[in-house]
Parts: sequence; C-alpha cells; structure tokens
Amino acid sequence: MAENAEIIVTGFHRSGTSMAMQALARAGVYVGNSLIGANSSNQDGHYEDIETVRLHDDWLLQAGTDWCHHGSLPSVDSRNASSRIRGIANRLDTQLRQANTHGEPMPCWGLKDPRAALFLDHWFNELDNPHGVFVYRHYASCLLSLQRRQALDLLMKPELGEINVRFWTNPAVALRSWLLHNQAVLQQLERTPDRCVLLSQEAQIAGECLATAISNAWSLNLHTDADSGVDGRKTKNARTVQLETIDVNDALVNELEETWEALQAHALAPATNFPEVDWVEPDTTTPIFDELEALNIRWDDIGVPHVA
Repeated sequence: MAENAEIIVTGFHRSGTSMAMQALARAGVYVGNSLIGANSSNQDGHYEDIETVRLHDDWLLQAGTDWCHHGSLPSVDSRNASSRIRGIANRLDTQLRQANTHGEPMPCWGLKDPRAALFLDHWFNELDNPHGVFVYRHYASCLLSLQRRQALDLLMKPELGEINVRFWTNPAVALRSWLLHNQAVLQQLERTPDRCVLLSQEAQIAGECLATAISNAWSLNLHTDADSGVDGRKTKNARTVQLETIDVNDALVNELEETWEALQAHALAPATNFPEVDWVEPDTTTPIFDELEALNIRWDDIGVPHVA
C-alpha cells in the first residue's frame, strides 16, 4: 500500500481536474477543510485548497504573470518552495489524522489546482511520497470552454474586461498555455511513471473509474464503488470546432497536435470523443458579443441580477 501518499491532481484549466478531484474525494481521499466553493461555471465545486491556490498565484505574480501563463516554466526560489509546500503538507497531514480519529479512515490526502502543473518539480521534490493524477482535454475544447467562462466573468465583472477579452482577441494565449501545462505533465510522467496516472476528461465522462485506476496502480484502499458524481451533461464537447488563426502559425499547430498525440499515447484512458479542428481566417465580428448576448438572455430568463 502507498503509505501516506500525497496526491497532486492537475492539468490545464477546463480539462476536468475538478471532476477528477470530486471523484477521488467521494472515494475517500481527504481534500482539506478550506476549499474554494462552487460558482456558475463550476457548479459542483472546484475542490481546490485555498492556501495552495494562493501559493501558486503568489509565485505567478512574482514571475510577472498569471494563471494562463505560457512560454517557459516560472522560476521559484527553492527555499521558499520548500517552506511553503512543507507547510501545506504538514497542515493536511494533521487534518487527515484528526479526520481519521472522528470518522471512517481515509488512506491519504490530495490537493488539486491546474496551476500546480507549472510547479510539479517543486511538489515532487518536496513531498515525502508524491503521486500525480493528471487530466487532459483537447486544446480546442479547452479554448472554447475558457471563452464561455470568461464571457460569463465579463458579464458579471466588467472591470476585468482586459483579462477576459484576451481569449477572443488573442486565442493563441490559451493555446500556448495549454501546451506548457500539458508538456510539464508529460515531463513529470516520464520522470516518475510509477507515481503518475494520466487520463482524459472524455474517459471520465464515459465512465472510467479513476478511483479504481489509482487503487490498482498504487494499492490504495479507496471506495471504488462510490458514485463519482460525474455528469457529462454539464460539459460541452463539440465534434467539429472552428478556431481562428489569430497569432497562430503552422509551428504552433504542429506542436499542439504533437502534444495531443503524446497525451493520447501515454494515457491510461485516452479520449475517444474529441473535436476535429477547422482553422479559419479571423472573422470581422467578435464572437464574444454573441456569448454575452446569450448570457444576458439566460440571466434575464431566470431573474438573476447582473451587470448589463
């Protein structure tokens, strides 16, 4: 049995990491008692430890970037990384022991944050018994999901317009960030293959039992018959996707496809329902306004106050 296992759940944003963490929590993985709550774009909850998200945001801010970072991996002072990661681990160790004295024993704790993909070397270097659960989704589906979510954010928080509109004015930002996150995941998988599991979001929706997969891989005593809570009706995965070629060249397209194929090849449960991409020249209209109009109608219909 993987005694005192520490599980890091990560992958690019909108790839199904919350879905995976929810399934593991229902199967008996302790996720902490201070989590980011649900919202309109993630109705079942994020299952993200607040301190862990704050840690990653601090590191990204120090590097002069944000959660959709792309390019090279951000640098972090090793002493700061050691101190803060050990602090989070010690807190979760203590909480797990306390929880186990008052209820049904849980075999290990886990934490989830898409940003963790950018700092996997620090987590795996500092934790005593780290394991990775990595989730991926096709880059086109991730981009469309980000555009829908950021349209909602723009509707509710217009002051964040510059941050949110970038996914329409320069979609290559999200695509390059998808590359960086998933290439970092693949690198960790190659470094520690016996400690990592990779599966697609589509496989989770199709019924692949993550708890069973990692119980078998790492001899964890999880409740493999627990309801995962996965509801595929809440996820949109189009069969054909049109993407605009704004700041997208052949080299980027080739790298996206090569990385996607590598993920598929290394996955315990690869995707079978992913989109075909049709690259088109930029439209003269901005699709964000279509998204905003649809959201305005939606909020009006259900009577939710919002900023028009």
